[in-house]
Amino acid sequence: MLLLLSTAYLCSCVSKKKFEESILSSDQRSANYEEQIFGLEETIFDKDQSIDSLRILYAEQKGANEVLLITHDKLQDRLDDVQNQVLAEQESKTSTAQDLRSVVSDKEELIRQKENKLSGLQAIIDQQAESQNTMLGEFTMQMEGYGRGNYNLKIINGELRISISNDLFFRPGQARVKTEGIGNLSRMAGLINKYPSIKVNVIGNTDNSKVARNFKDNLELSTLRAANVVRILTDDYGVSPNRILAAGKGDSAPLASNETADGKRQNRRLDFIVTSRMDRVVRDLEKYLMEE
Repeated sequence: MLLLLSTAYLCSCVSKKKFEESILSSDQRSANYEEQIFGLEETIFDKDQSIDSLRILYAEQKGANEVLLITHDKLQDRLDDVQNQVLAEQESKTSTAQDLRSVVSDKEELIRQKENKLSGLQAIIDQQAESQNTMLGEFTMQMEGYGRGNYNLKIINGELRISISNDLFFRPGQARVKTEGIGNLSRMAGLINKYPSIKVNVIGNTDNSKVARNFKDNLELSTLRAANVVRILTDDYGVSPNRILAAGKGDSAPLASNETADGKRQNRRLDFIVTSRMDRVVRDLEKYLMEE
C-alpha cells in the first residue's frame, strides 16, 4: 500500500514537473513566436515601405517617361518641320539657281550679240579711219607736186586744211583763174572726186595791200577768187556742187605778218578745208544695225 502510495505520489510529482516544464517551454515558444511575429511585422512594414517607395519611384519614372515621350514627340515634330523647311528651301534655292542660270545665260547671249554689233560698228569706224589716213597720205603726196613753199598742210580740229599760194592760180590783183592755174586745179579736183565722202570749203585770202579800182575791197577780191575756183572745179572737173562751197575772208585771217614781203606772200592764199561727210558713215552704221 505504501509502495503504491509512494509510487503514485512520485508519479504525480513527476507529471506536474513535466507539466510545468511543458508550460514554461510553451511560454517561451510563444514568446519566440511573438518575437518572430513582431520581426515579421517589422519586415512586412519595411517591405510595405519599400513597395510604397517603389510605387512612388515607378510613378515618377512613368511620369518622367511620359514627359520624355511628349518631349520626344514635340522634338520629332519640330525636326520634321525643320526638315520640311530645309527641303522647301533647297527646292526654292534650286529653282532660284536655275532661274539665275537662265537669266545669266540670257544676259551672256545678249552681251555676245552686243559685242558682235560693237565689233561690226567698230569695223566700220576703223574702215573710215583707215580711209581717212589713206586720204591724208594721198593729199600730202599730191600737194608736193605744187612745190615746196607753195602749200601748207595741217589738221585743225579734225579738219584737213590745205593752204595753196594764190600765185599758182591768179595774176596779181586779178580774180580770174589764169590758164596754168586751171591745170594746177586738176590735182585738187582729182582728189576731191576720188573721195566722195568729203566736203570742201574753198576760202580766199589776201594780204592787206590795196586792191584795184574794179574791186570794192580785199573781201570782194578773195570771195570772187574762191568762187571762180569752185566754178572751174564743178564745170571743168565734174566736182559735185553739193560737196564744195566758196567763201572769202579778205585780209582778216593772216597766217603771218603783213609787214614783210614773205608774210604777205603767205597770206595770199586759197584755203581748202576738207571735212568728212559723216552722213555716209552714219548711213553705213544704220544699215549695219538694221541688218543685225
